[in-house]
Amino acid sequence: MDSVRSLFRLGEIELLTIWQFNLGWKVALATKGQATPGLLASYETERIPVIAEMLNITTSLYKLAFTPAAQTALENASEAAAAKKAQEENNIQRAFFRGWKLFQLDVNYRWSDIVFDERFASSSGEIAKNAYGAAGQDLRAGDRAPDAPGLICLQTKAESASSRLFDIYSTAKHTALIFGDGVVGNGRSALLGALDVLPRSLCQKVVIVPSSVEDVVALHTEADYVFKDADGYAHKNFGLSEGGLIVVLVRPDAVVGAVALSDAGVHKYVSTVFSL
Repeated sequence: MDSVRSLFRLGEIELLTIWQFNLGWKVALATKGQATPGLLASYETERIPVIAEMLNITTSLYKLAFTPAAQTALENASEAAAAKKAQEENNIQRAFFRGWKLFQLDVNYRWSDIVFDERFASSSGEIAKNAYGAAGQDLRAGDRAPDAPGLICLQTKAESASSRLFDIYSTAKHTALIFGDGVVGNGRSALLGALDVLPRSLCQKVVIVPSSVEDVVALHTEADYVFKDADGYAHKNFGLSEGGLIVVLVRPDAVVGAVALSDAGVHKYVSTVFSL
C-alpha cells in the first residue's frame, strides 16, 4: 500500500509541476509588465482541456476497477474463475494497465491562442483539442519540446559546454533555436533580426547547424550556443529538414511556442506573448 501511495504522490507532483510551470512564467512576465493582456488568460485556455481529459481517463479507470462487479471479481480472484466472471477480471487487468497517454509525453496546447506554427498557418478550420495527443504524432507548436542528444558544441557563452537540448532549455526565459547552415550572407537575415527585439534576459539564442556542414563559415557572435547536429536528432525530433533558416521558440515551460519561417512569424509570436 505504501508503494501505491508513493506512485500516486509522484503523479500528483508531475501534475503540479506541469500546471505550475505553465502559469509561473506567465505570471513572471505580467509582474514585470512584459506580458500582453491576454497572456494570463491563456492559462485556462491551455490547461482546461488537459484537465478535462485527465478526469475522463481517471473516471474510466475508476469504473473498471471499483464497480460492484469488478470488486466481486477481485474478491474471488483466488477461486476458480467462472465464465461469467471473465469479463470482470478482464476489467481489473485493464484498469491497472497504463497506456501511452498516461505517460503524459504528448500533452499539448496546439489549439492555444498564444502558439503559432508558420508551417501550418494556411490550414483552415479549428484545431482539434486532442489534449493528450497520440503516440508518434508529428511535432507542432504547442507540443512539448523534444530533446536532442549528440550535439557538438562549437561556441558557447556558458561556463560549461553541453551536448543535449534538455540541458539548454531555461525555466527563466525563452530559448530561440535557430536552425540553419551557419552562413547568413553579407548581412543578417530579417528572420534573425526579428529576434533582436527580445533582450537576453527574456531569450537565449541557440544556433544549430546540420551535420552536413563541414566548416561553419560565420559563427553567430550574439548566440549563447552554436551546436553541430552531428547525429541529426535535433532536426529529426523537431520534424525539420536540413537546409534553410527556421526559428523555433521554446517557452520556459518547455513547450514549443512558435515555429517561424520568416520575420513576420517571429513578430507574430512575440507580439502575442510580450509587451515590449
